[in-house]
Amino acid sequence: MNLNQLLRLLRPLLYRRGKTQKWAILIVALVAGYGFLQPYFQKHFGTVADGEQAILTAFENHQSDVIVECDLKVIKNLRDDTDGLQHQKMLLQLPSAGHTILLAHNIDLAPRVPAEEGDMITVHGEYEYSDKGGVIHWTHHDPKGRHDPGWIEHKGKRYE
Repeated sequence: MNLNQLLRLLRPLLYRRGKTQKWAILIVALVAGYGFLQPYFQKHFGTVADGEQAILTAFENHQSDVIVECDLKVIKNLRDDTDGLQHQKMLLQLPSAGHTILLAHNIDLAPRVPAEEGDMITVHGEYEYSDKGGVIHWTHHDPKGRHDPGWIEHKGKRYE
């Protein structure tokens, strides 16, 4: 429905002053406003389920530097990466798609997450493409304040 069609629908209602017409105008305005603003709210306040699609799209398009938030299942805890900054590493899986992703969580800047195989965690971080499924990192605060802060939630506790 375009703006002209909407105005044609509203025109008869605008000239009547009854309560019913006023409520009808309000309802039509709210529905139109929701439809118009929905893409904005999805972009800025997307749901966790949107995170799965964002990861799959980034993987398919070989994209990196994508901020994602998603529920993931811990498939395997891997050995920590101790070269340079220390990172806790886990192999994670998207619950609905089966797609696997490596998590690299900086434990020099954030506490270790005590997740075990089979646990569900919510991750907010940056996705980087790799042909093996991708990596999520920046799951911690940025001490210099120049990067979107990330975090991991496990059993109601947030690690950032």
